[in-house]
Amino acid sequence: MNYLEFKQAAKKHYYTSLCLYEKCNNSWQIQENIFYLCGYVIEMMLKYQIFASINYDRDKDVTKIDDYGITSDDITSGRKGHNIYLLSQILKKFRGDSIIDDIIKKFRKWDISLRYNGKRNNYTNNDIEELLKLSEKLIEKFGG
Repeated sequence: MNYLEFKQAAKKHYYTSLCLYEKCNNSWQIQENIFYLCGYVIEMMLKYQIFASINYDRDKDVTKIDDYGITSDDITSGRKGHNIYLLSQILKKFRGDSIIDDIIKKFRKWDISLRYNGKRNNYTNNDIEELLKLSEKLIEKFGG
């Protein structure tokens, strides 16, 4: 897998989230799925931008990274790879963008277990809209 696939996945998840929001945002189950998918938008765009920021070889497999003190364990595998806060901190080393601070502030609630914990999470429509806007900003800024 090359790192451009992260950008493609982010865009796919964003458009799915947006469609769900616009067409059927009337149940907590749908809102939970939107929240979950937006997390993946942000995660994928952060991963993409980390690789882009270090000019990683586009043809090289992402699991082979061992540059700038970053290993594949930091980005692509296991629970560490799904930690948006950790990914934001890694990217912050290379970029000083305020959008990264927004991610760190607004996105500590997200975790991969949201989809699987079996409990209703209390996300408001405002929380969903905020994540959709943040996802859109990331795609505009990093995914052009």
